Amino acid sequence: MQLWRNAGLYTRLLLPILLLILSVNVVQGYLILEYAKSDAQISYREELHEIQRDLVPALAEQAVIGDIGAISRLLQSQIRERADLGLVQWQYQLNLLQVMDLDGRAALLAPTWFVRLLAIPASEIAGPIMFGGKYYGVLRLRITPVPVINKIWLRFLDWGKIFSVFIVAIFLLVNLILRSNLAALGQLSAAVKRFKAGNYSVRVPASGSHETRGVAGAFNGMAAELEALLQSLEESNSTQSEQLHFNQQLLAALPIPLYFKDTDGVCLGVNTAWKNLYGFSTDEIVGYSVQDVFSSAPGFVAHHLKMDAELFQHPGRQTYEITVPTAHGILRDVIYYKATYTNVEGSVAGLIGAIVDITERKQAQAALQAEKERALVTLASIGDAVITTDLDGRVESLNGVAQQLTEWSVDAAQGLPLEAVFKILDEDTRQPATNFISSAAFGNASTVLANLILMGKDGKECSIECSVAPIRNPEGTLFGFVLVFRDVSEKRHLLSQITWQASHDALTKLPNRVLLGDRFKQAIASAQRHQQLLAVCLLDLDGFKPVNDYYGHELGDRLLIELAGRLSSTLRGEDTVARLGGDEFVLLLSGLNDIHEIGLAMQRILAKVAEPYLLDGQPIQISASIGVAVYSQDEIDPDTLLRHADQAMYQAKQAGRSRYHFFDTNQDHQAQSQQHQLNRIRRALQQGELRLYYQPKVDMRRGQVVGMEALLRWHHPERGVIGPLDFLPLVEQTDLIVDIGEWVLHEALRQMAQWAEIGVNWVISVNIAAHHCERPDFLARLKDILADHPAVSPRLLELEILESAALGDIIYVRNLITACHALGVTFALDDFGTGYSSLTYLKRLPADVLKIDQSFVLGMLDDQADLALVKAVISLAAVFNRTVIAEGVETAEHGMLLMQLGCDLAQGYGIARPMPASDVVAWSQQYLPAPLWAEWADITLDVNDFPLLVAQYDHQKWVKQVIDSSEGQCTLNFSELKDHHCCRFGLWYDGHGSTHYGHLPEFSALEALHVGVHDIGPKIVRLNSAGQFAAAKALEPGLLVMQEEMRLQLASLQRAVAKLRSGTQSE
Repeated sequence: MQLWRNAGLYTRLLLPILLLILSVNVVQGYLILEYAKSDAQISYREELHEIQRDLVPALAEQAVIGDIGAISRLLQSQIRERADLGLVQWQYQLNLLQVMDLDGRAALLAPTWFVRLLAIPASEIAGPIMFGGKYYGVLRLRITPVPVINKIWLRFLDWGKIFSVFIVAIFLLVNLILRSNLAALGQLSAAVKRFKAGNYSVRVPASGSHETRGVAGAFNGMAAELEALLQSLEESNSTQSEQLHFNQQLLAALPIPLYFKDTDGVCLGVNTAWKNLYGFSTDEIVGYSVQDVFSSAPGFVAHHLKMDAELFQHPGRQTYEITVPTAHGILRDVIYYKATYTNVEGSVAGLIGAIVDITERKQAQAALQAEKERALVTLASIGDAVITTDLDGRVESLNGVAQQLTEWSVDAAQGLPLEAVFKILDEDTRQPATNFISSAAFGNASTVLANLILMGKDGKECSIECSVAPIRNPEGTLFGFVLVFRDVSEKRHLLSQITWQASHDALTKLPNRVLLGDRFKQAIASAQRHQQLLAVCLLDLDGFKPVNDYYGHELGDRLLIELAGRLSSTLRGEDTVARLGGDEFVLLLSGLNDIHEIGLAMQRILAKVAEPYLLDGQPIQISASIGVAVYSQDEIDPDTLLRHADQAMYQAKQAGRSRYHFFDTNQDHQAQSQQHQLNRIRRALQQGELRLYYQPKVDMRRGQVVGMEALLRWHHPERGVIGPLDFLPLVEQTDLIVDIGEWVLHEALRQMAQWAEIGVNWVISVNIAAHHCERPDFLARLKDILADHPAVSPRLLELEILESAALGDIIYVRNLITACHALGVTFALDDFGTGYSSLTYLKRLPADVLKIDQSFVLGMLDDQADLALVKAVISLAAVFNRTVIAEGVETAEHGMLLMQLGCDLAQGYGIARPMPASDVVAWSQQYLPAPLWAEWADITLDVNDFPLLVAQYDHQKWVKQVIDSSEGQCTLNFSELKDHHCCRFGLWYDGHGSTHYGHLPEFSALEALHVGVHDIGPKIVRLNSAGQFAAAKALEPGLLVMQEEMRLQLASLQRAVAKLRSGTQSE
């Protein structure tokens, strides 16, 4: 009983339920067995009677004739036919025939306890055999209960399984119901314990039955209210504690002594500054009155008590100055600031006071007055001129320097008005200066005057700087003025020179940007006043940098000086020519009436600039491009006019140089749009939106990854991943391309260092814009960038520049490549073949790698010209011992053709698309070359076999044109279609092919295939011409099958030729 009392609610509910279910099922099982037993007994009796009815007539018939053998066989047949028949016996007179089931055909399956439980006996029946009213013996039949027992046992087993499943299901269901309902009570109990432990945010999930959800809801509501109440109390206490702590810190931190006391004069608190001032501790002052603390200073106490009484009598504020005894008996001058404070009911509760120590201030004022007196004595000894006057402005004294500059002696000047002795003029207007003494009388600070000329008594002039200040007594009363001035004539002369230099170009002596701004304002004002045009021209020399680099900077400077002279002599006197820097000049042409007149002026200027320059006996020819913005047509500010002129000048250069171009508003809008895009790209660089992707370079013949090309991508937050062609062209001619290029170098080297840590060392190529590599500091910056990544070997870095950029200034690029080689960095010429390179240029440029432009590679399968260009580049690379790599390899066929042409290195989408750095190593580890390349890995064709490759692609092009005839795009003539000897492939076959390969069986096999192709091709073209497109379409698969057979046969011929070549070379 004790164990039952200690059991949980779950156990006390589950066990009775299970016992009840078990009892019901046991009773049910017993009833089922009893029913089966009764049913079996009834069935046995019925079966025995049925056998008897069937057997008695047959036995009687045989008994009549006395055929004992037949009777025996009949009885045996019954035993065999009926599995449950255990005994058949016939007794007649002395005859006894008995057949029994001695074989035990029905084996007992049920266990002994089950047989005893059923207790089914064997059923037996006996009856006489009568026939014709005569007696023929007795028939006895017995049925064994074994089959029935087995049947009941098997049914019992099935019922037991069902019962077990039922019991388990009931158990699980009851268990689930009890646990789901009791779980809520458990959760509530646990929540109460956690709430009691201080976890006020605990809540009980509302689950289970309606009652448990109600209990959970009630608990959660109570917990929420208690939590809110406790949180409110905690926040209130925290706020009050923080406020009290803050007030204490504030009082302690204030440098001004503070105190507060009640209406009885008892001190309630002081801050640290107060304790430091008077030298008392908190225990010595708090709780005591002023009489208790300052008992040794009765006068101080009496004054304070009097002032406190007045303040309490008239609540408000109070201020007074007093000398107080401070720590160590030192007296200090202080100011007391007092104010009453009230309680919550509004009654005066006490006062609070603040003390300001003014001892140092008083001492400083006394010292200042003494210093002023000393200053008057020392006036004569200073280097500046000094004049003092009385209140009416009459001269009282002059020091020696003042006498020298004014040419007045002290005796002669005393008593005279200052204007008579100190005659000054405005330096710009030469008019007498205003009376500045009267303005100085209204202030205490000195008044500084500049740009003045002093007229001496004898007419001598000198430039001066002057200051005048009032002189006051300690009470602040004005009683005179003092003038201090100095001779700045030499300084002004030097300043004038500096000003001229600041506004003029040091090399050409032309106005610079500073003076140009002033001239601009004047020119605009003149154009507005006279209603005329102002031409703002920006002139930039064409090709000045190569001249400067080739002949040297000294000669380049001399050319700029002569150019400045030519421009000045060509312009009119009212015009302005200014140098902005480098080879850029600005021309302001005023007083023009129409655009035609401006055009004529531009032609004169361009012609003058284009005249040869004879420098050191060297005739130098140079031209200029001019951009023109016209004021009054574009009424805008000078900066905008200059910007417009600059844009127009750029257009002039784009149009071919040595010309002028007027600003176009539409082009300006385009430029503004480009500027907006530039700013967005600059922000993308700053915000880390740029990424480097890497495209693998592979050796197709060896099936190895040999390097990567770093390619820029912009991860735009709205537009997604943007390729370089969509934004880099906007920045290629700006300095932003330099910042992007240096970022790319840093990022690529950083990634190379990471790969090196895991043993991956690839050559990484980085594209460098022309504007970037042309910068004078490019090499120095490259050295610094390499130094920032010491873990990366420079030999693993390859710089790529466009071929067109390299040809722009071949001398500079050659020197740059040589310098990069000295650092260990290699160079590649990108898009090779798109420029106008020559053998001479290629020889002069020591580039390590030539990259075949992808447009040629993509088109070489279909365009014979592209194929020839690719072959030419590969041959050039071989002649000059340069590495060659092909871009744009998009299919295995592209790669195979390149290998046949002698180019083994490639990159392109057919190998791999550019990928993030995180994917590169995994890709390289699973990379497998195209199976077609592996087939051709050991095969190389000779240059003499190039027509064989051309013929192959001529044939493919012929087939394509035939198929395209459905769209009317076939350009083949009748003979090329009908006669297989007249197409380009047929001409090769009968000519070059027959001469070089006619002895090879692989060549001879092409004839039949070629004839078959020409048999189908004309039919397709004829059907398409007749509009029978469906019939033509039906023939195309056959044509394509034959084309594929031709391709395979040509490949066999190429292998045979390559094998023949290699055998000849080995011999």
